[in-house]
Parts: sequence; C-alpha cells; structure tokens
Amino acid sequence: MRRIQFISLLFLVFTSISFVSCDNEPIDSAIDLDDFGGDDNGGNNQGNSVFKATIEGEVFTSNSLIASYSDTSFGPQLAITAINSVGESISIQCINPSVGTFSANTTASTLLLFQYNSTITGGSAYSSLNSSNNTSVGTLTISSLNTTTNKVSGTFSFTGFNATNSSLQTQISLGEFTNISFTNTTTNNPSINGTYKLTAFNTSIPTDLNGDGTSVTNQLNETTCLDDMFLTLNANNTFTADSKGVEITIDDIIGCFTDPDITGTWSVSGNILTLTYVDGGDTYNDSYIINGNTLSLTIPDGSVVGTSGGSPIELTCDITIVYTKQ
Repeated sequence: MRRIQFISLLFLVFTSISFVSCDNEPIDSAIDLDDFGGDDNGGNNQGNSVFKATIEGEVFTSNSLIASYSDTSFGPQLAITAINSVGESISIQCINPSVGTFSANTTASTLLLFQYNSTITGGSAYSSLNSSNNTSVGTLTISSLNTTTNKVSGTFSFTGFNATNSSLQTQISLGEFTNISFTNTTTNNPSINGTYKLTAFNTSIPTDLNGDGTSVTNQLNETTCLDDMFLTLNANNTFTADSKGVEITIDDIIGCFTDPDITGTWSVSGNILTLTYVDGGDTYNDSYIINGNTLSLTIPDGSVVGTSGGSPIELTCDITIVYTKQ
C-alpha cells in the first residue's frame, strides 16, 4: 500500500473491528457598508424558499427577499434581506461565509452583522452590535452554501440592540432560511490565494484514536499527527503543502510521519480549485470545492487502517478534508 501522502490523504485510521447596519454608518473605519449592499434586481426569484424567525414571541415570515453573493475587499460576502407584510425587515451580512457555525462580530475579514428594523412606534433600528461596549451577540449556522446553484440554507438567532439606546433590546430566535436564491457576482474568486489550515479530516467510519471510548468522524479530534497542516496558494499559481499523516511502522504499530512538502500548480474554474502535482512519478489533479473561505475535497473509498485483535488492517473509508483560510 502506497505510503500516505498529503494531497491524496489516504489516512491511516485506528478503529476497532466492530466499528460499529444601524443607519448607514460603517461599523469599522476599514469597512465601507456600500460594499455590503445587495443587488436590487437580484435574488428575487425565490421559488420555494423560506425565511422566518420569532421576535419576542411573534412570528416573522418574509414575503419579500433580496439576497446576493458578491466580492468585497475582504473576500466574498453573503447578504440577505427579508421583509414581511408590515414592512419589518431582518438582514444578515456575512463576510467569507462557509458551511459551519459563526458568532456575530465586526472584524473586517469575518464580519457577521444582524439587523432588525421594526415598525413599532414609528420604527426602530436594532443591530447585533452593542455600540455601548462594542460587543456583538448572535449566531449563524450555514448548513449549505452552493455557489454553483446559488442557494443557501441555515439558522440564526441574535440579540438586537437599539441603534440609539443599547439598553433597549429585542430577542430574535428560531431564525431559519431555506433554499434562499442569491445573485452571484463574484469574479472567479480573486482572493483565493493565501494560506489555509487543515480544520477537518472527516471519515465515514467513526474512530476512537485517543482511546477515550468515544468514536468521532473528525480525526483532528483524535490524533496530533495532522496538527498544523497548511496549504499555501501562491499568487503565481504555484502551491506548497505539508505532507504528514499516520502510518503503520515496521514494528506493526500506528505512528506519525512527516515527509517533504508537496509542490505543484493550482487553477480555478467556477467554484472548483484544481491542484496539480507529481508524487511518486504519477501526476495527480485534486479538485477542491471552494465555499467562501474554505476548500473541501472528498475522496471516495480511500484507504484507511483499522485494527483487528490489536493488529492493524487495511480498510476502505470515504474521506472529506476541509481547509480554512487564515
């Protein structure tokens, strides 16, 4: 069996044989909120989409939606605005969105801002940013984000702080958006180059590498062999990647290895990043899906190692790896 290398990532897995915005002012001087506006003519063909939430016990259901996915100087931005029948609105602005869970914040490269505009008593604006102490309260979980079909789904909740008096607050909970269509005006991922860190190494067979009695699918939670693995995409379309993993040693035990870095070239077509490199005399072309600031690669039927009666054996397992831009 070919020794496990970085890109192909045929991970040696240990398992048991039973593997059973307030107003229009910028939040940060570096942020121009004009960059975050949606396309007034886009994202309106919503079909069977759903956007709803609970505001202080009252159900908010949109009857108008505008959504966009566009370039900013900090990376791609997802913007969704939902308006109900009485003119209330909820907006979500997220820089470098990807599948996962995120906390509201005002950092330029990871901005996540929620806003709610009420029609009560002449109208009041609320934001997830508490301007009195510069903290943010809110959570967004993106369950799917597809920049080919241009649809997004997820859940959210946040505390809205009044724009002029942060002691006035409102709770927005049970937020849900499903199959929201967005206009996509990104231009071939111009900011794709940079450094990415391995943040997930998921296997279809849960494992218990650390022997704590709990099996999980993300091997980064079970072993240190893949700690601090990086992929660097250079501006000249070359790349460098760490080559580390887990191996069966000559003593028939499982250990870590570190090999020389792998180098090659990269290219982008739509939301697909292709890494081309030579390893052991063979040429490989690995296709990663670009989702915001993450890169993911799925290897079906990859080679992994488990144990039977305490001895390592070769198994077959689907592998999905995820890199996140730093």
